[in-house]
Amino acid sequence: MCRKNYVRLFIPALAFILTSVVLTGVTAVRADVVIGPDKILLRDGEAWFPMMMYANSCKEVDDGKWEPDIEELDYVLDHLEGTPFGLLDYSTPIGGYRYTEQMGDKCASRGIAWGLSLKDLYEPSGSGWPRFGQRERFFPGQSPLEIARQLAQRLKNHPALAFYYTNDELPTGDWHSQLKAMQDMLRAEDPCHPTVHQHETDRIYEQRDCYDIYAHQFFNGGVRQIPQNFGRMPGIAEKVAAVDSPFWGCMDLHLSTNTSARFRTMCYGLIANGARGILFYAFHRMRELSKYDDDPDRFERDWDGFVEVAREIEGRLAILLQPLAEYQCTTTADNVALRTVTGEQGTWLLVVNAEEKSDRDVTVYVDVSIIEAVDEQGTEYPLRHNRLEFRLEPYDVYLIELRSELPLPSPDFNKDGVVNFRDFAIFIDGLAED
Repeated sequence: MCRKNYVRLFIPALAFILTSVVLTGVTAVRADVVIGPDKILLRDGEAWFPMMMYANSCKEVDDGKWEPDIEELDYVLDHLEGTPFGLLDYSTPIGGYRYTEQMGDKCASRGIAWGLSLKDLYEPSGSGWPRFGQRERFFPGQSPLEIARQLAQRLKNHPALAFYYTNDELPTGDWHSQLKAMQDMLRAEDPCHPTVHQHETDRIYEQRDCYDIYAHQFFNGGVRQIPQNFGRMPGIAEKVAAVDSPFWGCMDLHLSTNTSARFRTMCYGLIANGARGILFYAFHRMRELSKYDDDPDRFERDWDGFVEVAREIEGRLAILLQPLAEYQCTTTADNVALRTVTGEQGTWLLVVNAEEKSDRDVTVYVDVSIIEAVDEQGTEYPLRHNRLEFRLEPYDVYLIELRSELPLPSPDFNKDGVVNFRDFAIFIDGLAED
């Protein structure tokens, strides 16, 4: 083979190697994210339930001038590392191309999924660039769409990248053409990472040609807001399903009594209504609120509680992401969310109580074929005429397996992990006693 042919083969190989290594030294393998069956996201071929933490790692250094805050970014990432949470830092792309790449590199080196925020790249925008006056400073002479195109071209093979966050509450109106142009451009430049919109009001139908995934805001900081949100969730979820989009929830982090319990109830309430991901607003907001609290350890303690709930959800995803069962359990009680799923893990019932004030008795009606109800710890719940009776405390969550036939007893009678003649002897002794 001549020298020219060696060069011809070497150049594509070198290009592949260069796109497979990020500047932090992390070996990069692009993790494609696609919308799979039942609207479950598949990240690198594996089922993925995004739990993404909003952050804002920039600081105002002068009147109207903002810059990246590396120390703040590292502080956020230190808390996210090793947890199920990913990063959605909506200060990007303040700081320019290189800083945005650096943020992705830091996420990759820590194993953190990253949602790239492009939400302020519209003109005129009600939420960012004109107010901060940053575009000409960091991207002189470039249009918003060109900035987004350059970012997609630079980052579409980045191992941390999970999705593009392209709208945060911008209405349709004058922005629709820009939202549509952003969607069309990203689908052409990078079909391997979806786009996400988040709204407080219903923009499900009017912006359907501008997003791949729709997230709806259910803030829960005020009194009785959890029951109110439980009343809203089914209607929003139904509308999102009607336009063939995954449904994500967006909820706020706040400081109050029962912070972790409220957080847990909202998360499971969204899952019970079919959410395939959750956005959490916001790490920096909760941290700021904690400064007004007399308890200096409040932030870290509540943060540990959030992580514990996220890990619990992560450990249950094989059950929770199963398809809906043909028969859905029902109840006449208010402020209770139910979801019945079935699959390889069996048939399971999720019960979520939004009541915040007092204990109450709740009846859940199950399929007549169910003969046993058992939770993950082995606790049995009595069935009476295809009814389950619960004494629900505020914010209670139950996950219960519904069995239509009793499992066969294990032949390992002495519980030593091995089935042998000793187990047979125990079995014979039992027959003799009978």
